[in-house]
Amino acid sequence: MSTGASAWLRDDDGVTTIPAYEVVAIRMRRAIHLGELAPGSKLPAERILSERMGVSRVTLREAIRVLEGEGYVEVSRGRGGGTTVHTGTMSPEEVSAWMVPRWKELEAIFDFRLVNERRATERAATRVDASGLAELREIADQGTRSADVNEFRTWDVRFHLFIADLAESALLRQAVEEARAELYVPFRAVPLERLLKISGHQHLAIVAALEKGDPRRAGKAMEKHLTAATAQMEELAGVASR
Repeated sequence: MSTGASAWLRDDDGVTTIPAYEVVAIRMRRAIHLGELAPGSKLPAERILSERMGVSRVTLREAIRVLEGEGYVEVSRGRGGGTTVHTGTMSPEEVSAWMVPRWKELEAIFDFRLVNERRATERAATRVDASGLAELREIADQGTRSADVNEFRTWDVRFHLFIADLAESALLRQAVEEARAELYVPFRAVPLERLLKISGHQHLAIVAALEKGDPRRAGKAMEKHLTAATAQMEELAGVASR
């Protein structure tokens, strides 16, 4: 990572330059979307975090200011202060208002996710060993014991990405991660009770299918899970009847 004033990124028009702090903000935003920086967690001290990310403290401060303005983090100053990842609570009405103008794009992401996660699960069924199955079941079990939505979301991301890892395909792993990162906002309004009742139960069904070593059964279990998740999003966006 460059520590200078800007970094090079490529877009559809060729090569463009964006400020280094925005590159850092992109990395941190994505880490929040994927649960690597969990809601409610406190970031390491500025000196430590800047060293880990390979950027100057000035660049890191600018990135955090951007994220604070977007509502991703909360900054408290003074003795005992620091930067905390925002819990990300949004009402169903707020999420719906965000989703409606983006629905066609979201619908395409749901389809993309379904194809790639179903295939990842099918591949995982023929490759996972006893140790991997035990770890996956533990992740699923931890999700069902979640005390709040943020905790469940963290375990949920780990569950899906772990299956993608088991598929032993870097491209599939990247596809699953990309789709998940794009769906951070829609999943913020689903209540915990519903997550535990539907998603938690379906995660366990996916694990059971993988334990059978049956690719078709495992893929179908994942398809059922993602179809139900999409239906929840349609309901939130008010497009279920369209």
